Order: sequence, then C-alpha cells, then structure tokens
Amino acid sequence: NGDVILLEMQTPGPTSAYVPEEWTPASFAAVEAATALGIHVVEAGGNGGMDLDSGVFGGYFDTAIQDSRAVIVGAGTANANHTKLWFTSRGSRVDCQAWGESVYTTGYGSLWQYGTDDRQDYTSSFSGTSSASPIVTSAVAATLGTMKAHGMTLPTPLELRDALRNTGTPQLASDVGSGRIGPMPDLEALFDWFGVPSGLRHQPRAGLGDKLIVEMDGSAGASWELYRALGTSVSSIPAGTIVLEKRTTALVATGTLNRSGLGSYVASIPNDPALQGLEVYTQVLFSRRSNPTLSNGGMVTLY
Repeated sequence: NGDVILLEMQTPGPTSAYVPEEWTPASFAAVEAATALGIHVVEAGGNGGMDLDSGVFGGYFDTAIQDSRAVIVGAGTANANHTKLWFTSRGSRVDCQAWGESVYTTGYGSLWQYGTDDRQDYTSSFSGTSSASPIVTSAVAATLGTMKAHGMTLPTPLELRDALRNTGTPQLASDVGSGRIGPMPDLEALFDWFGVPSGLRHQPRAGLGDKLIVEMDGSAGASWELYRALGTSVSSIPAGTIVLEKRTTALVATGTLNRSGLGSYVASIPNDPALQGLEVYTQVLFSRRSNPTLSNGGMVTLY
C-alpha cells in the first residue's frame, strides 16, 4: 500500500563506531520482516565513518550473503558536488545520499526560538545521516504517492531501492574511490524510471487574485485540452489514466503545442474569499494524429 518507515537510528558497530541500526540482529530481523510485507524501510547509515565493506564486519552488509532490503542512506555535502562527509558510513551497501549538513528543520532553537514554547523552535544546522535519511524518505514517499495517485502498480522495496541507486545526481567519481555513498535522489528521474505520466507543470499554490501559470510539454503540434476538477478519482481509458473526479470536471482551455512541443496557459484566480483553501486538481489531454494521451495530474491550493 505504499507504507514507508524511517529508521532514524544508529548503533555501535564492532569497533564501537556508529553504523546502521540493522547491525543489531533483532533490528535486522524486524526490517527484513517489514520489507517482506512490502513496507519500504529507509535507514540512516550511521555517523561512525565506517566502511561497511571492511572485513571487520565479516560480510554482514554484503547483500549476496544477507539483505534486509532497506535503503541505507549516507550523508553528503550541501553544495552541488554532494561529496561525502567525513563521518558518514560508506561502502557498496550504502544506496544513496542526501544533505548531511545545513538542513533547516524544527527543534533545537538555534535559528529561532519563541520564548519557552518548544513547539516554535527551529534550527538551520540539522546534520548527519539523521538529516540525510528523512530527505530520502520524502523522495520515497513522494514517488509512491504519485504512482498511487495515478493508479500505477507500486514498486517493491527492492525495485525502488534499485531506482534510487541508478538515478539522481551521481556521486563524483573522484569521491567514490574513498567510499561509495551513492547518488542524491532526483524526483523527476524517479518518476521517469517508473513511467509516471508527465507533460503538466504549475505551482502548487496560488493566491486569490493572482495568476496561475500552467506549462505543458509533449509532441510538437499536438493539440491540448486543460481540465480541472474539485476532487480525484482514478479510472483508465485508452489515452491513459484519468485522475480527475468526473462529477466536477470542467474544460478550462484548449490550444496547440509549438514546434518545440511546449505550451502554456495563464489562469486568473478570482479574488473571492469563498475560494480560500480550495484544492483544485488539473490534467491535460494531448492529441496528435488521433493518438490521444493524458498528462500527469496536478494540484493547486488557493490561498
């Protein structure tokens, strides 16, 4: 059903340096049981700077010997190079990476603190594989949620882990030599890997009285029809998967993609307070030479 567990823990390894929690046999068994049920488990790699391919582990992290099917996450820098940070676990068992420094989140109060109210504490320096693993978890959840919303068959934990290892921003070759932490996830690449429909983009929020810019891409010269609805419902037709609720679906605009296969439409949002908080769902039907195809679905919240 697309369930995801984030295991934001670490445990002392054979040298007492921190390693993934599944080094503990009971934790390994629990993770293995969860993934066997189709639950996706994302696991922090640990901040002990250990090479999980080292002989000191006796092959424990060798998937040819045993495999929990979890996604193990390393920590990379926050700059464009995404090189590994000194403290992260590394090795062939580390599947992918995300920012292990300079992450903004709740808690601590080092960035902002409102009196003694701990619910309003914020930091700009959350770090470690503890900051990296939630970012990867978000990519996993977004991929599963998008596929589910489009009526697609969801990938198994191993299939999604394979996609994370083979897409995204690659770890620099010069950095891999001293230990793999894998690529940084890229949602668009993950969507393409699993064949999620595409062709429609717009901002997720629009203010009352503002403009909503809808961008489309497809085959050059194709005609397009932009639809909107106030709810969702998945149904299949030869052109693809309709994600709009039929009862509230309405045609908004039509047009033709240019010679570069691009098109756009600017919608004016009424300045009506009654619309505040409304969620509007969108989808485009492309047609060229009697070959209709449906885009991905979109959603915009009015504020």
